[in-house]
Amino acid sequence: LVLPAAWLASQNMVSDNLSDYFDDAHPYHRDTQLAAERLSGVSEFLYSVDTGEAYGLFDAAAIEHLDTFSGWLEQHREVVKVVSLAGARPLQEARENGRLQDRLDFYRAQIDDPESVNPLLAQTVSDDYAASLVSVFLKPLYSRRMLAFDERVQDWVSNNFDQIRVQSGGATQMYASLGEKNIRGMLTALLV
Repeated sequence: LVLPAAWLASQNMVSDNLSDYFDDAHPYHRDTQLAAERLSGVSEFLYSVDTGEAYGLFDAAAIEHLDTFSGWLEQHREVVKVVSLAGARPLQEARENGRLQDRLDFYRAQIDDPESVNPLLAQTVSDDYAASLVSVFLKPLYSRRMLAFDERVQDWVSNNFDQIRVQSGGATQMYASLGEKNIRGMLTALLV
């Protein structure tokens, strides 16, 4: 009995999805589905894109890297929406007109005046303007698929960016990692 039970336990998929804990009629499950279908989703991965030098975000190459990274993220079927500094309308217009560095120089001259700094910008860049936040909203996924998505992102970054560092984080990633470790621990305890 123990050997077949151990083999069956090893066949379990180690993954979970928070919304699946609730019945279809439960308000949380319905609201989660609605947010996933009509809004930006409920699962948010956060990526810190760091240039490695103070005021590095005022270099057009850094914004181009941010745009390339955001564009690559948007191509995945798991992704509902990507929010990035590179997607800001003034920067997009400046890029289209070939004046991105001029726009960045203008912003650089403005940062010494606290009243001219956009509060949204202050929340998405580091204090030294070396790093920017990229928010990725995902469809409801099992924790294993979320962590696999993050691994693909890290692999792509290491293969495509030499001077840019990207670190992931956020509550969604934390709960996916904790959920997977918790399930593995429970299965190990069951086998023991």
